[in-house]
Amino acid sequence: MPLSTDEMVLVRDCSKDDSSYQRLRELLAEREERGEQQVRQLVAQYESLAVILRDSQNMMMTRISHEFRTPLTIVMTSCDLLERYFDRLDADKRHHHLHKIRMQVHRIAGMLDDILAMMRGMVRHSYPQSKEFALDELCQDIQHRVTMTSGIHHHCYFNITGTPRLITADENLLHTVMMALLSNALKYSPEQSVILFNLHFEALGQGITLRVQNTGIGISETEMPHIFETFYRGENTSATSGLGLGLSITKQIVTLYNGTIKVDSQPNGMTTFTIWLPL
Repeated sequence: MPLSTDEMVLVRDCSKDDSSYQRLRELLAEREERGEQQVRQLVAQYESLAVILRDSQNMMMTRISHEFRTPLTIVMTSCDLLERYFDRLDADKRHHHLHKIRMQVHRIAGMLDDILAMMRGMVRHSYPQSKEFALDELCQDIQHRVTMTSGIHHHCYFNITGTPRLITADENLLHTVMMALLSNALKYSPEQSVILFNLHFEALGQGITLRVQNTGIGISETEMPHIFETFYRGENTSATSGLGLGLSITKQIVTLYNGTIKVDSQPNGMTTFTIWLPL
């Protein structure tokens, strides 16, 4: 740290005045003490950060272990039953167990996708791999895939408004966004309920809007500020599996594109996620 103007004056005068020399020593001692305090503060901050990171890592591993154990147990149970009693089971029961296996595999794949996105730098440090593609076709493909797997017990409807056009963006990132919103809508809605999935093309140069709407457990006002935090899960979600990563990753992708995300929800009522992207 360079000497201040007052200290430079004392250095110049200390050869002429003993009091100036003494004052200079006091000032340098004070500077040394301040420097030591700053070092101690930095060390304390580093140690606190290390504790936070360690706790976060432990929490992440505990949650991942717990969330993977349940679907793997279901898969193993169904496999054992099919292996032991295949000849005794009728076609419907065989189909039932195969369907359970397929559902749990999709569930595990979804969690792996979330973990992979997080391990790639939590998205915000990544660089979009942009290309031109038809967003409406991607949405239709996702809606069809969801309907045939995790949404088999729901009614998921997709519609398009505006004039479809090709957009230039990272197809994988937008796929992640839509899968996260639709997966949440399905998980937190009762069977046979309706999921509405809308894509709106605004005028050229004014962007696109994605909207997912469902009626289910909803989000309370007190929890709303936290839903995009990594690993956050609401108090009313304990009965449903999840890592608490989907909305966090979605928010980061939306931010990456300078877009906006809006949530309207009522506990045990309708929830609407609306995303606007300048594409």
